[in-house]
Amino acid sequence: MKTKIEQIEDLITPTLREEGITVVDVRFYSRGNTNVLDIRLENLDETNITIESCGKASRTISALLDVEDIVPEAFLLEVGSAGLDRPLKTLEDFKRFSGRNAKIETDVLVEERKRFKGVLGQVQENLVEIKMEEKTYLIPFASIEKARLVI
Repeated sequence: MKTKIEQIEDLITPTLREEGITVVDVRFYSRGNTNVLDIRLENLDETNITIESCGKASRTISALLDVEDIVPEAFLLEVGSAGLDRPLKTLEDFKRFSGRNAKIETDVLVEERKRFKGVLGQVQENLVEIKMEEKTYLIPFASIEKARLVI
């Protein structure tokens, strides 16, 4: 069975793609007594997403969620840009941002480490390359727990 996050992504992605927007990250968390659904977006053409586009996407997402009722409890919807420190979630993200600085955390040890900060290299099959100082690590994509660009 799909998680609530996966259901939300499956619901909103096709409609937003038609509007030229891609879903980068979806998180659901509590802030005090308030449940927050935080959705980060970027334009498919890689131009900066505008406040107006985020507002329009927010209205679209809200309407879709009202119809499907995936989140039965009350929540605050926050929609915004993925930002300069955007998360890296797919192999395509790692390929696209090759040459950029990133942080990667793994769920298993890779050469005696779980945390890496350096320059992204090539993606070879299901291995992500990251160069740290004088050493290059090949990290299995399946073992990446979290990754994001570093400004």
